Amino acid sequence: MNQFTLTCLWCNNTFTSKWDTTRYCSRSHKEQARQLRKRKRNPDYKPRTEHIKQCSGCGIQFTTTKATKKYCNKECREWFKEQAKRNRDATYINAKTPAFRRRIYFQSEGKCGICKQHIDLSIKYPDLQSYSIDHIVPRSRGGEHNANNLQAAHLGCNLTKSNN
Repeated sequence: MNQFTLTCLWCNNTFTSKWDTTRYCSRSHKEQARQLRKRKRNPDYKPRTEHIKQCSGCGIQFTTTKATKKYCNKECREWFKEQAKRNRDATYINAKTPAFRRRIYFQSEGKCGICKQHIDLSIKYPDLQSYSIDHIVPRSRGGEHNANNLQAAHLGCNLTKSNN
């Protein structure tokens, strides 16, 4: 692999690079030159200011040029999102049990909350007449996932209703 010896246009120091088109010895020199060119084109231009923030995930302080950034790095963001998902799922864990599904069925007296017809529990998924649980106010519209907002429904009726 070829190595090229070049001179930095910002600091006039010599440096080596894999490419002959490199003009600056470091990313910061390249950014400083870009900021200078912007100021020359537009006198009202203000360079980005750095913000000192505290990471919402791990709590350490970090600097960023984006005012809305919450996490210090991608790994921290992904880990924190996973933890939030686990916390959300923990509140809905009882909704996956057969006892909870039966409770919703008997709460609705075995009738579809949409078409008011009887639901036959012997019919299994994916038949459109099989039993499913419907959110009265859809979660996508702010409804909660609790017994007060759930009703028994035929799978076909539930799919037709969608998030209305």
